Amino acid sequence: MNLQKSHSNFEIDLMCWSDLDQVLSLESQSFATPWTRMSFELSVNNPDVDALVIRKEGVVAAYLIASERGGEYLIANVAVVKQYRRQGLATDLVTQALVMAEGRGVSHAVLEVRESNHGAISLYERLGFQYVQKNPDYYSSPREDALVMAVRL
Repeated sequence: MNLQKSHSNFEIDLMCWSDLDQVLSLESQSFATPWTRMSFELSVNNPDVDALVIRKEGVVAAYLIASERGGEYLIANVAVVKQYRRQGLATDLVTQALVMAEGRGVSHAVLEVRESNHGAISLYERLGFQYVQKNPDYYSSPREDALVMAVRL
């Protein structure tokens, strides 16, 4: 698979088993209700899941999990190490995932984002995602609505 190069010293690659400890650490630092190790294990090497990481000098700086379900591409999880935020890594990951989605032949991609996550919403809008609907009380810890956003590929 030919993955795009990210910014200097950053490389986009497929997530592998050896990334899991770092990914889980980033997950727990980024989300109040983190995914379990088993959730990530089920993603690695699953042909229906695109699990990507960005590494800098062998260390995971960001990751993304996405999959095709029922003809649509769901971007399920994106996180970036705090010190590397606002450097375009999430943009690089989502862009790469959308290229992979097109390769899967799907017509659109969707995601959910916390209504208060203005930085992520802005990022997704720059990549062409548009608001579709609100899912009330989708998130817990703290309880918050999710915005569903989608983009045509």
